[in-house]
Amino acid sequence: MKKSVILATAMTAQLELNHLTKHDDPVVCNCLQIRRSVLEHAIANGANEMETLVGRTGASSVCGACHLSLQEMVGQAKWEPVRLVDVEPVTENIHTFRFSATAGSLDPAAPAQFVMVKALIGDEWVQRPYTISSAASITTHREITVKRLPDGIFSNWLFDEATSNSPIYMSPPMGDYELTPDPLVCFVAGIGVTPALGLMRSCRQGTCLPESILVHYSVSAENEIVYQQELDELQAAYDVRVHLTNVAGHLAFPDVRDIAELHPNARYFICGPERYQKAITEYLDVLSIPEERIHVEIFIPQTLEKRKSKLRYVWLGVALLAAFGLQWWLNWEWAWLEGLQSAESYKRWSGFALGGYLGLQFMLPVTRWFGSINRSVSLYRWHRWQGALAPLVYYVHSTTFGFAAVGFLSAVYFANTVVGLFNQELIANVRWKMRYQRVWLVFHIVLSLLLVALTLVHLYTVFAFQ
Repeated sequence: MKKSVILATAMTAQLELNHLTKHDDPVVCNCLQIRRSVLEHAIANGANEMETLVGRTGASSVCGACHLSLQEMVGQAKWEPVRLVDVEPVTENIHTFRFSATAGSLDPAAPAQFVMVKALIGDEWVQRPYTISSAASITTHREITVKRLPDGIFSNWLFDEATSNSPIYMSPPMGDYELTPDPLVCFVAGIGVTPALGLMRSCRQGTCLPESILVHYSVSAENEIVYQQELDELQAAYDVRVHLTNVAGHLAFPDVRDIAELHPNARYFICGPERYQKAITEYLDVLSIPEERIHVEIFIPQTLEKRKSKLRYVWLGVALLAAFGLQWWLNWEWAWLEGLQSAESYKRWSGFALGGYLGLQFMLPVTRWFGSINRSVSLYRWHRWQGALAPLVYYVHSTTFGFAAVGFLSAVYFANTVVGLFNQELIANVRWKMRYQRVWLVFHIVLSLLLVALTLVHLYTVFAFQ
């Protein structure tokens, strides 16, 4: 099964950091906090190809959101300035935006390709991927059909603030989906209908190969149908089936089976919400449809696609914090562990090991400080998981918080753990994410330095006056 993953920006957005931004040395790779100057230095020293630049600096190796920005820096990406010339409301929360080139024509596209669109929102450059919904052969203008998302910084900006004078840039068409002469069956849902609509519009212009096209379009209600009149007109040339889920329920296996039996040699194009895609691909797998005949168009950013798995360390850390607090509150004890922790030698050396654990957490900032960015890629992942284990490491040393100076040290230790867990990765909205990150980083650094100072004083006191 072939998947086309559209890269968006880190945690749904990435600042496009070039000469247009007001910052002198902005961060290009948010995951590893790699600034433009570091990348420019690497390029000046021979890393003038994407693979070399990524390998030497580590940028784009965590989430990939800054990939297009790096391409631009090495001269492999091309941004075209465009002007918003028309907005067509399709439904209350779905609009089509038409852009034209400010000079000349736009690059030709292939059916079902997408573009990256970036705009200056506030003082930040934000970019998003959108499928081209206009016919592929049209180069005088390009259309994207956008659904407004409640916390979508870019979609809300397009709906409420974008004008013909707004600075907007568009990438060349991207995406590797290729049409063949085989019959094409499109299973689409919600806003996922846009690539299928673009396909039919392109075929109507004579730029498509399939001998037949069937579009099965699942939508929640009749008032949510995108371009209903045009879809009705397209039924004269293509088999377009609108499936209202509030009337007929969600698409079921027998429906997919019936369509597959009518088109035994078809290729399949699937686009829609994640659960919908998963259900359709599972149905086709049961029907023994070869993987190479199935194409899944994934509309979620790569960073969001991996978000649940990337945040597992947060859940682990929260669970360990809760477990430690509960055992302390209820005074749960393991006799053998209490016996160990009551021994002076165990207290000293487990405390020393705990200090070593804290020292390991400084490997990431020290590595970055000395410019070993490539190595910090793996350290970044380890740093998060290592921090999540902080309550367990402390528990091995002591099952209580202690009193006086030790109690204060413990409070700083656990406060820093909480701050480390509740970082900017929990925030999807890029504007709030960047604001939160600045404040969060100050707290995290101050608490970390304070913790190290208190730990060194405590270790000196313990070993010097034993």
